Amino acid sequence: MTTTQPPAPAPQAPDRTLRWDGCINVRDVGGLPTQSGGVTRWRALVRADSVRTLTDLGWGSLLGYGVRTIIDLRTPEECEKDPARQVPLEVVRVPIVGRTPDEIRAAREAGKLASSIEAATAVYLDLLEREKASFASATTAFASAEEGTVVVHCAAGKDRTGLLVAMLLAVVGVPPASIVEDYRVSAPNIAAAYQGWIASGETETERELRRALIASPPEAMAGLLEHLDVAHGGAAGYLRAAGVTDEPLALVRTRLATG
Repeated sequence: MTTTQPPAPAPQAPDRTLRWDGCINVRDVGGLPTQSGGVTRWRALVRADSVRTLTDLGWGSLLGYGVRTIIDLRTPEECEKDPARQVPLEVVRVPIVGRTPDEIRAAREAGKLASSIEAATAVYLDLLEREKASFASATTAFASAEEGTVVVHCAAGKDRTGLLVAMLLAVVGVPPASIVEDYRVSAPNIAAAYQGWIASGETETERELRRALIASPPEAMAGLLEHLDVAHGGAAGYLRAAGVTDEPLALVRTRLATG
């Protein structure tokens, strides 16, 4: 594969949204304040939707940015539908089963549309409970990745990547309000990119379900983090309960934040 590698962005560019041709929702989580007075490092972790959509120019941008590891949260079924390209990077596959139309339909029939904060928080908590081992594996993969930038992605770059990144940020002491705003950054790009998918639903019910799949309010993250504080003493406590040891958690802090 031939790629063009344009100049890398400035390490502390104020705009965290990156321009990788073929992806939406691509951004660096650097520059966020931590409770210890430090900040999250630039070029440590990037959140994205499916990197399979990158053009050659996009791959050049990714490599030029310093990416050396990709953590792919897609399920085997998603990978089968959209096979990954062969790239000169380490790809760690940690399947996480996200929300399904059936789950959204059940929430809708129970009178709890996924667009409500309470319902979205409940869906996220259920996902964290069901996928403990996968979130633990993804955290360890980030901690142990080779030096360089790590990209974490799934098909849409929203719920699964949002939950993993939220916990990593919480581990290094980013305040909940900043984590909520970090999650909110994705909303405009995702909404615009998936309008065609929503419109292609064959019935209004199906279109409503698709709208619900992408409509989780950012405030749901605040409820999620509050629950983790009460139930586990924080995100680190949840990850320990899921099987992550102290060494990977210490590596997360070293890789992701200064101070």
